[in-house]
Amino acid sequence: MESGDFIVVDSELKPLGPNESGELCLSGNQLTPGYWMNPTKNESSFFFYNGKRYYRTGDLCFVDNDGDLQYIGRIDFQTKINGFRVELSEIEHYAAESLNGNNICVCVAYQNAIGTTELGLMIQGGQTINTEAVVDYIREHLPPYEVPSCVKIISNLPLNSNGKIDRKEIITQAVADYFRTTSEYKIEYIVSSDLNRTIETAEYIASALDLPIHTDTRLRECNNGDLAGILN
Repeated sequence: MESGDFIVVDSELKPLGPNESGELCLSGNQLTPGYWMNPTKNESSFFFYNGKRYYRTGDLCFVDNDGDLQYIGRIDFQTKINGFRVELSEIEHYAAESLNGNNICVCVAYQNAIGTTELGLMIQGGQTINTEAVVDYIREHLPPYEVPSCVKIISNLPLNSNGKIDRKEIITQAVADYFRTTSEYKIEYIVSSDLNRTIETAEYIASALDLPIHTDTRLRECNNGDLAGILN
């Protein structure tokens, strides 16, 4: 960038290394002085690093090994699963990558029947898509708590009045599909129950921290989704 500069930062505005995803921030002569008469917005959108003023774009990106900037999605699409921050755009990125970029993939977070947060992945396409292979690919690249609980193939994703993907409508559909029990509807692929995913997440944490894990009798004594009841 001849007239400017960019960095990719974490949530604490610290620059990240190659292949680490974070927020894209821009600097340069063409950077706006700020939002008109909106000091609160300016404070949250601009910051200084090494004497340069940067603007937080809200775009989730990473710099690859060749030094090229790769776009993943928007940082706005975030949720928490078992206390972990999850970037929905990152899940969508790997889902689309597993399909060679030929299909639009949208991941949403919604409340299930017992009030915990679930991840649902919707793929625009035909019924020939191997959803199990998509999930396996996501599982290879992301931790267990970022693996969608269910995947649904849809011929056309809903759009809002501006012609953009309507995530609110997708969430509404996901909730409705979760509660529907009649034989007329079948989710293409169920990845795991809340309990199984909790076990997977606990095993992931235990392995990272070298902690003992109990997934037999203790599981029957703890609530579904209770990591504290599994990790000792």
